[in-house]
Amino acid sequence: MKHKQAQAAIELAVFGAILIFILGTIVRSAVSNGYAQNQNFKAMRMAMLNSWNGSKAHPGKGAAQDISHNSASVLFVEDRLSPDFNKYGDLDRNPFIAQGSGTFSYNLNYPVDTAEVGANLAVMDVYINGQHFPFTTASYTTKTITQPVCSSENGSLTQEQQCLLNQCLRNQREWSGNNKIFYTRVPNANAPVSDGTLSFTFDPNASDSTVDPPFDLLRNNDPATYVPSNLRPYMAWQWATATATSASSIGLNPSNNQYPTFDIDGRLKEVIIYVISLNSDGTPTVSYEDIDGGDIDAGWDSNSCGPKPGLLQNDAQIYTFTQNAQNGTNGGTYLQIKEGKLYNPETDRYVRSQNKRDTIDLIQRMIQLSNNTGRFCPSGQSETPFPCVANASSCPNDPNPVEVCIYLGDSNNCFNSETNIKSTCYDENDNIIFVRSRLEDRRGHFWMTDTSGQLQVQ
Repeated sequence: MKHKQAQAAIELAVFGAILIFILGTIVRSAVSNGYAQNQNFKAMRMAMLNSWNGSKAHPGKGAAQDISHNSASVLFVEDRLSPDFNKYGDLDRNPFIAQGSGTFSYNLNYPVDTAEVGANLAVMDVYINGQHFPFTTASYTTKTITQPVCSSENGSLTQEQQCLLNQCLRNQREWSGNNKIFYTRVPNANAPVSDGTLSFTFDPNASDSTVDPPFDLLRNNDPATYVPSNLRPYMAWQWATATATSASSIGLNPSNNQYPTFDIDGRLKEVIIYVISLNSDGTPTVSYEDIDGGDIDAGWDSNSCGPKPGLLQNDAQIYTFTQNAQNGTNGGTYLQIKEGKLYNPETDRYVRSQNKRDTIDLIQRMIQLSNNTGRFCPSGQSETPFPCVANASSCPNDPNPVEVCIYLGDSNNCFNSETNIKSTCYDENDNIIFVRSRLEDRRGHFWMTDTSGQLQVQ
């Protein structure tokens, strides 16, 4: 009889453990799916709401509406506690990432107002554990384009330095006297192509031995990179040149809403030109929208100088800090686990499991930016960020997420002090934002099971 009771107890223990494991797996999977679905819906709803609210008036701003969120894009990243089937409950965090986009605006077409052009630049909203990062995907710039002077350094160059040197050399070759030559892309055709103001004529049968800019796609005067003659009829576009001396010389006609696109700096990326004027020395001053000049370059490719921008998901790190309280005071964070005895003759037979915790989880992520647009930190010798992100419409309710700035040439970095390492830090030397999420974790449970009436093996 006793061996049957023992067998029953063993079977109950084995199959009970299996059942608990299966139930725990089901619960964990269900909760994880629920978290992921919630993030997806939240991102979609936020994108639609941003697109709608973008058309409304912003208090304190000159323009009644802006088009920065006409086609809104939202990225959510949250680190949620993951339920576990062990006796200590949920111990680890899982990242849940979702992106949503939407266009839900009654103001799809809005004229560019140069006084409020910053509010009209497209913005991508990134939320990381409650921190809001509004990244621009374009910039509006006014500058005088002068003949570049390139470095003559003959030493070993990094890939980024070589890329920048190639752009400078390309600019040098594209000057005609004191007049800057702008390049634009036009459809490939044997016949002349016209945009209504300018006409461009190409020779698709040009010899590879001649300098033929339309078929030198990298514009580096290297015959090895010319498009072979037999492939030129199959090209979708070609480069065309225009001497930048006036608005009519580049096909700019604001009264007719004609704003041409040209490559003006040798990056092989075009900008939208709104204003051009010729200075007395023959150099042009242009105002343009650079669709690759924002915080995040959405058009990054192999011709871009610098690393690929965006959230560096492979470099996320998490640290948990615990510290026992001393002398009955709250000396810091703690993790306390107590296990009861299976058999205690003084208190009868009980199984007790208890844990309490008060910890801080510090989660670090990195966001690689394409350009330092000066929206988060002031340029110069200050490590104090702006209280609000430049051009932000919701400040002070939505403050600047950057807490520490490391300016160019600063002797400090984002890791050399207790303040810097726990704060969201922008290092302008590498154009990286180190996002530090400080998540407090206060949980616990207490289990006590009376086992006095259970079977015993003697």
